[in-house]
Amino acid sequence: MKRLSMHLSTLEKIFPFSFIVDGELKIRTAGKSIRKILTNFENEKLLTDHFVIQKPFETRNINLNNFVDQLVHLEEKHKKSETGWPIY
Repeated sequence: MKRLSMHLSTLEKIFPFSFIVDGELKIRTAGKSIRKILTNFENEKLLTDHFVIQKPFETRNINLNNFVDQLVHLEEKHKKSETGWPIY
């Protein structure tokens, strides 16, 4: 398989809803659109601080290798209501 490399700024322009996580599932960077829609978004927080992993269903031992070639369904953990208050 060939590797594709590009500048991070290009990646964020092409995929504004993307984010990059490291092996510990810390979010290292995110596109501008995902930063706009997530409440209290901060880089360096764990993926699980912002999202509930709906699929794959096994979440006890979260490991990036479990997500390779898998459909991953994430749900925002703290959604805002129409009044601006978080929904838990």
